[in-house]
Amino acid sequence: MPDDISRLWQLADIITPFALRVAATLRVADHVAAGTTEIHDLARAVGAAPDALGRLLRCLAARDLFTEIAPGRFALTDLGALLRDDHPQGSRRWLDLEGFGGTMDLSFTELLPTVRSGRSPRSMRDTEIPDAIRDSFDDMMEAQSRQQTPAIVQEWDWSGVEHVVDLGGGTGTLVLGLLGANPDLQATLIEATRAADRARRLMAEENVAERCEVIAGDFFEEPLPAADVYVLKFVLHGLADADAVRLLGRCREAGGKRARVLVIERSLGPDGDRQAFTAMDLRMLILGTGRERTLEEYAALAVGAGMRLGAATPTAVGVHLIELEP
Repeated sequence: MPDDISRLWQLADIITPFALRVAATLRVADHVAAGTTEIHDLARAVGAAPDALGRLLRCLAARDLFTEIAPGRFALTDLGALLRDDHPQGSRRWLDLEGFGGTMDLSFTELLPTVRSGRSPRSMRDTEIPDAIRDSFDDMMEAQSRQQTPAIVQEWDWSGVEHVVDLGGGTGTLVLGLLGANPDLQATLIEATRAADRARRLMAEENVAERCEVIAGDFFEEPLPAADVYVLKFVLHGLADADAVRLLGRCREAGGKRARVLVIERSLGPDGDRQAFTAMDLRMLILGTGRERTLEEYAALAVGAGMRLGAATPTAVGVHLIELEP
């Protein structure tokens, strides 16, 4: 029983998640790593009150994110180093309360009315997101895609694919990886205006603009070009079933009898991470109309769109490569 009580209070802890996010938002780890370790200097650097910041860091030091090497002087631990903005994992941006990650997390204060009603009390649709938050979202997705793209490029058979269409492909990181690995490949990317503008710049910088058409628009409204493969990476989990079936149907109609749809999502298959899957499922519940789905549920969506589930390949980067065929 004492172990159960201890575990319950660990799970119920709300102090650590907020303290962690405040430190991430203030970029404390960056300043400590750069040599600013004394609390008054650190407070001045991050724009905080010295006493309050010291109390925050002592709380996080008790959780092994910082260490107080002398009274009022702090250092980073290996765990705390994950909060540096330049860390390749990009964790700080997900925790920043002034960015998209923090905005998403703070929406959980509305989980109770959402569970009671079954409907999110607010929507995080693109049109409602301020420009700064949208830029933060694009940054986060770009960093995540940089980590996942090598596995996607290597672990799915792209041989014989001449034209790929990436719907909702963000700033183009995945498309760029595919073009680099497949010199004869042509690509089309359809994305909202701000991300599309960034994608065009990226393609030009990498000298592949002539191989990738970037279309700024809504993939429910824009005519879809014929292609061999349509990529939907983290798109369907943001859609209700009816909209997901409609989008898959648009891909099937545009591509004809031989085109395939490659759905890239978390999936609760035999190798799935149940904690990550269910946590993201709650995020999709609170943010709008989407949901995480099992392979069986993706198969049902495929049938609704006149398609069928093909191979489903788990990867080492936490996503499944789910192939849908006409």
